[in-house]
Amino acid sequence: MKGMTQPDCITKKMKRNRLSVTAAVLLSTLLFASCGTPSPAPQPGTSDAASSDIIPESTSSAATGEGSSDSTGTASAPSSLRILAIGNSFSTDCMQYLYNILKSGGVKEVVLGNLYYGGCSLAQHLDFVSNNKPVYKYYKNVSGNWELTENYRFSDAVKEEKWDYITFQQTSKTCGLEASYGKTLTSLVDLVEAAAPDSAKFLWNMTWAYQQDSTHSSFPNYQKSQEKMYDMIIDCVEKCIKPEKRFVGIIPCMTSIQNARTSFLGDTLTRDGFHLDYYIGRYIAGLTWFSAITGLSPDIVTYNPSPSMISDDMLAVAREAVSDAMKTPYAVTKSRITDGKHGDGTPTHDPTLSLSPADFYEQDKKTAAAAGTDLSGYKLLEWEYTENSYWFCTKGTSVTTPKAGASTYRQNVCTKVKYSTADIPAGALFFCDSGWQYRLEIFPAENQKYSGTRPGMMSSGMFVLSEKFLDGCGYIAWNVSSDPKSDISDIYAQAACHVRVYVPNK
Repeated sequence: MKGMTQPDCITKKMKRNRLSVTAAVLLSTLLFASCGTPSPAPQPGTSDAASSDIIPESTSSAATGEGSSDSTGTASAPSSLRILAIGNSFSTDCMQYLYNILKSGGVKEVVLGNLYYGGCSLAQHLDFVSNNKPVYKYYKNVSGNWELTENYRFSDAVKEEKWDYITFQQTSKTCGLEASYGKTLTSLVDLVEAAAPDSAKFLWNMTWAYQQDSTHSSFPNYQKSQEKMYDMIIDCVEKCIKPEKRFVGIIPCMTSIQNARTSFLGDTLTRDGFHLDYYIGRYIAGLTWFSAITGLSPDIVTYNPSPSMISDDMLAVAREAVSDAMKTPYAVTKSRITDGKHGDGTPTHDPTLSLSPADFYEQDKKTAAAAGTDLSGYKLLEWEYTENSYWFCTKGTSVTTPKAGASTYRQNVCTKVKYSTADIPAGALFFCDSGWQYRLEIFPAENQKYSGTRPGMMSSGMFVLSEKFLDGCGYIAWNVSSDPKSDISDIYAQAACHVRVYVPNK
């Protein structure tokens, strides 16, 4: 186990008239029992769900979108939440900031698990679960940092915790194709239900439509139309998910994202046309999970994963988009925030965005102060990077530059040179932003590989370089990648800015 952390404006309101006013109000609740005291998931054919909706007729505080209540009737967060996602890269996007969002919203104990397999469909999950295949990357977060275990089985993850919620989702390739659900979905839910703790309730994660200019190979499934993709996904939820009464709620990430696209942000919320951007896009998805699961307003969440990249105006869009999605999860609500500032004056995913490590100084200063360190006693190191390359200190003393087809192709930037410990001594500070990760590589001498255990990946936050870590080595270098790893070839320069080094003043 290794430490880890774990993008044309749509102005047309896509109205749907399938739901009555009463049903629409009920849909705003999304969850239907207090998260603090979860009860077993309803069984098929029971009367725990409304006849025309998956929303049970509940009068609990969570069911009315007000969270749980204390003895005074004041809405409050559940004391603990344990959430397991059976997902893919889209669940990673949704959960990246979820731990800190839940904590900021008042949840005292948070345990998150993400069974990740890239691009995984319901059919693939069914195969993996039914045959208990050790194919998943299992990301777990119990303290604010994501930990990864490779080659994991569903049977191990589902029994590891007394999960309150288990989420399901379809791959984006076919999430709007009715034929991809049916018996496959029912069979998968059957298997998960048989293995899950009695406490577990099932949720459906309604993932988002592609960016309008997306080049995703599956976009033709939706006539290369974002609006068409949105409508097709809604149709599948109504026809395939709502009849499955074991789902107690829907997390309307798609609608939150679509709502935000009508704001001044426009259609800029993905990093590659389909995965959410590392900042506001992921934040909106995480905030949607928070409100859908707790029943609480997104307005109470103060956590900002990157103040340098997510402005107050962008936070306002996120809160509005999520609030509107809670009220109307199956229809787009046009944003009232048509003017505002981006974190750096431009969309955060923009490959042309020019960043400097100095742009993050105030953010780093606050992080250091929270740890009892005065950053004024340090100097920012201006390090140069090499793209599509990485160091591997236990294998050699020069960089590796992977070729097309390699699993690490276009996934890393690294320091152009090794730095002596005279230049970066013990006591130096490393800062890493959420959604990014780095690995320190140490060398006994400039041209001598390391004979010990290669250091693991480092997560977000501040790390103090120690004598113990250096272990007598005389040189140091590092690699930077996104978390989870992905193609960062269009934002190499931005990636390098997400790991900053401060050296003590001499």
